[in-house]
Amino acid sequence: MRRRTVSALAAVFLVLMLLPCSLADGKAIGSITDRDGNPIKKAQVRLVPVDRPDLPTIKVKSDRKGRYIIGLIRKSTYRLTAFKKGYRVGEIDANIATPADKSLWAYKGPISPGSVPPKLSIDGLTTVTYDIVMYPDAGDPGEWGTGQPLLSNQEIINRIQGGDIDAAIMEIQRNLETVPEDANLNYLLAFAMLQKGDFEKAREAIDRTLSINPTLEGANTILGKLLENAGETDQALAAYRKEIENCSTAEVKKNALISASLLLIRAEKLEQAEAMLEEVIAIEPENVAALKELANCYLKTGHKEKAEEILAKVSSLGGSDDPAVLYNLGADAFNNEKFEKAADYFEKTIAVDPNFAEAYLQLGYCKLNLGDIPAAIENLKKFIEMRPDSPAAPDAQAIVQSLSGN
Repeated sequence: MRRRTVSALAAVFLVLMLLPCSLADGKAIGSITDRDGNPIKKAQVRLVPVDRPDLPTIKVKSDRKGRYIIGLIRKSTYRLTAFKKGYRVGEIDANIATPADKSLWAYKGPISPGSVPPKLSIDGLTTVTYDIVMYPDAGDPGEWGTGQPLLSNQEIINRIQGGDIDAAIMEIQRNLETVPEDANLNYLLAFAMLQKGDFEKAREAIDRTLSINPTLEGANTILGKLLENAGETDQALAAYRKEIENCSTAEVKKNALISASLLLIRAEKLEQAEAMLEEVIAIEPENVAALKELANCYLKTGHKEKAEEILAKVSSLGGSDDPAVLYNLGADAFNNEKFEKAADYFEKTIAVDPNFAEAYLQLGYCKLNLGDIPAAIENLKKFIEMRPDSPAAPDAQAIVQSLSGN
């Protein structure tokens, strides 16, 4: 009986010894779920002391319902986070309350990738309720389980320009998890998907971009490219025109003008194409590709003097002439019986493109009209060698035989 009394007294004494310490401690409770609210089990929850190096980091795991509890938390400042392979901390819903359920501090919202969780001051019998939502993330969880910091838009653009399209897309999608309604990020996603050749996803992204910001510069140009690829040329031209009307940046406007003018050329709407190409040259006077297209349009609409002026400008800029334009100028001169001028254009055509077979044929006829029989035979033979199956080959062969005396 005596021994039993001593044990009871000892137990009471032990409780009394522990009571002041217990009353000074707090606890943290919460849940770990995915974005759909499904529990994540066996996530490692860490409570890390911030300014007490003598206190250990407390680690517990969530149960099968995603719940966890940490008790006997000493008075101090902490950060609370979670780790699970394939995930990162994406959102928190935290509250610190007194025993009387009075909130001392609260936060609910997203946690940016790579950021540090907020500090928690635990004092006395406070209870921390700390729910964590985890996002899928195959990357390194980082020091705090929040993943790697997001790249800036310029860093993403650099990756696209460097050809690392897949890495750029992954970074854009990570950014969009945080700010899904960011028009610029959706635009970058559309651009990257277009570069990759995934036109369906590019269209989804550009439609989303325009629904967020209908006047975002460059967006209608991408829409035009996608419509053009789908064979919807009228709709594509309308998208390019909308870009041209609304944008204020010269480079963006220039690109839309070029895209629209090429569509118009294919549709044989040459005067409209000329007007747009003239605008391109006004923006960028030394754009050789646009100058060549404009020269070709001028030639087809009967403005051969303008075409010649443009070609002279291309040559002065050190650009190679367009063989098709040179050939057409030669044909025009030939039809007007200006054989020396025509021969000069055909020779220039061959100099730019030695495989332009028809230029040899026409040069042969020019030389024939100019009385240079050896040169006529030489060029006609070259044409026959290059294009033996051409409908013009039999006549050329007959002329060669006649001139050769065979």
